[in-house]
Amino acid sequence: MRRIIPIFAFIVLLAGCQKSQIDQSSPEIVHVTDNKLSAKANLALLEFDLSHSSRRNRFPNLATENGQTPIDIPKETRKFKSTDPEIQYESFSLNDHNIENHEGEYLKINVSGENYITIRGKRYDLKQFHFHRYSEHAIRGKKSAMEVHFVHVAADGKIAVMGVMLTATKRNNEKIAVLFENSPLIPGEHLSIAKNFNTKDLLPKTSAEYYSYSGSLTTPNLDNTPNPDGLTWIVFKSPIHISEAQLHAYAEIYEELNVRLLQPVGDRTIWERVERD
Repeated sequence: MRRIIPIFAFIVLLAGCQKSQIDQSSPEIVHVTDNKLSAKANLALLEFDLSHSSRRNRFPNLATENGQTPIDIPKETRKFKSTDPEIQYESFSLNDHNIENHEGEYLKINVSGENYITIRGKRYDLKQFHFHRYSEHAIRGKKSAMEVHFVHVAADGKIAVMGVMLTATKRNNEKIAVLFENSPLIPGEHLSIAKNFNTKDLLPKTSAEYYSYSGSLTTPNLDNTPNPDGLTWIVFKSPIHISEAQLHAYAEIYEELNVRLLQPVGDRTIWERVERD
């Protein structure tokens, strides 16, 4: 049965508890602020959340615009060697209303603590990661069952996103199970569980192999124009796995596909990271 999805004008965090203990009549409202972020970084995150909604923008296809995401990563790439991104992830607590049902559209995990990546010496803090069903990117014409996006923001508001493909197999992913099994059922709700989580557990073992390019949000900015400065995308070559049962359980909560149409690569260079000598 389809749920009635309320429309929120702002980002509202509804504190909850485990699914069996939800009080739908008088939820506690929690306003989350992050004093460690600059004003530009906070604005970038706000615009990301407001624009990253299929129901507001219907995932429009701006095929006449340049620099849009997602793309089908082609066979023709330019090889490069780099130590970037330097990934510095640590465990963080899920006991702080971190697990969010984002407007009934996708599961989103808000990240705290010292979790960041460094690209060309510039630090990008990991603020959240969320799931797409199916994958938004394709690699040489092939899509995956799901894709998880790790959203990082620098102090000046620049955004870098890492994408990991999820392949459906017969094996459960125990790390993802912690998140999927505790997803809020009510759109807009946030829940807590007494567990720690390390985002590094969702990265492929061969995380040194990836593609990179300059793109956009997978829904455009609020005025439907491309990101003028470009958004740094890193898409890992290797997937991680989930089970068919986990995929089905996720789809029971998040019924609609939150996937934007593939966009033209145009004249952009698609970089392919290779191991250093």
